[in-house]
Amino acid sequence: MAVYERNYTGYDGELTDERSRFLVIPRFAIEEVFKSKLVLIFFALPVIGTLLVSILIYLPHNAAVLKLFQETSGGMAQEFFNYGTGFFRGWTIYPSMMLAFIMVFIVGPPLVSADLRNNGLALYMARPFSRWEYILGKLAVLVPLLAAVGWVPSMWLFVFQSYLAGMDWFKVNWRIGLAILVGQGLWVLFLSLISLAISAYVKWKPVARMAILAVLIIPMGAAPIINQLLDTKLGNVINMMNMMLTLSDGIMGLATPRGFPVGLAGFALLAAVGLALAVLSRKLRPYEVVG
Repeated sequence: MAVYERNYTGYDGELTDERSRFLVIPRFAIEEVFKSKLVLIFFALPVIGTLLVSILIYLPHNAAVLKLFQETSGGMAQEFFNYGTGFFRGWTIYPSMMLAFIMVFIVGPPLVSADLRNNGLALYMARPFSRWEYILGKLAVLVPLLAAVGWVPSMWLFVFQSYLAGMDWFKVNWRIGLAILVGQGLWVLFLSLISLAISAYVKWKPVARMAILAVLIIPMGAAPIINQLLDTKLGNVINMMNMMLTLSDGIMGLATPRGFPVGLAGFALLAAVGLALAVLSRKLRPYEVVG
């Protein structure tokens, strides 16, 4: 439109609430994520797994199934259907950790790197959009996806078992639900921020994926070496997966590896979250000065 025609008018429509402007990022990013058939297939796995475990939880509450199992197992039904901390650790917490990691491995790397590679961050910051709103918008993409494949199914299984088994079971095992709520929630936040921080520094998607893998795999081998050389157990703090399991076990009342302090495990995860936020704050700038 030519300027001299003076037909241009400013936008006079409804403005988006400032508190929800960051949601414009996940609105389009999640749509892009689900264009991948790999993501769709992987997203179906937790649904199938949760359904199967739900059936397993339901079996002892079906009188006909329970009677048949008692007759064929010689009265060992109670031991077989003992759904306590061991069951939830092996069937929900640990698988949820792995599923969340695989999801962030697939989805996380391109979220920030694509914007930096195409100089798109300046376009975000040219609008009423802060750096922290940008980070919050990217988290709004990853956190729901990671929660949907791990955190939410785990909580559902705990609630389902509590409903079927009754209040007596819940009073004895309520710490399982707390471990899932706190531990899995912190794990989802850690994975999301770490993947965003790596994506901000590594603009090539395959290398970013290898970096995310290295952040979790290399410390698993390095921690025992540090412990052996220095005769300590503090080397475990660099192994985030170990810290996550230690935190969950401690909350559930299980013995932690070599008596590792549960509080220190939680602090290590929170410190990693803080470090990732510091990296993002430093890296995410509207423009980059190259000297």
